[in-house]
Amino acid sequence: IGLPMEPLEPLLRAALSVSPDNGRARRGLVDVLWKAGRRDEAVAEQKILVAREPDDYDARKRLADAYRTLGRDAEAWAQMRELARRHPSDARPLK
Repeated sequence: IGLPMEPLEPLLRAALSVSPDNGRARRGLVDVLWKAGRRDEAVAEQKILVAREPDDYDARKRLADAYRTLGRDAEAWAQMRELARRHPSDARPLK
């Protein structure tokens, strides 16, 4: 839609204060923070998402990708190994 991202942050945080397990709101907050250049905060929120949904392939892959983008290669590889462990028949970690 092309909406400005920054006004969304308070709304997403409000949603999470009421429902901390709201994965959709947390993913939205991660996106808002990442696009605002607040990468460390985005990673912290993504880690919460992974902790709450440890088998969520996409959440863990996004965390690995964020680590890789930030040059945190050891952490990125740790997440990729965990993806392979949790999803042994899934070839996506190889891409």
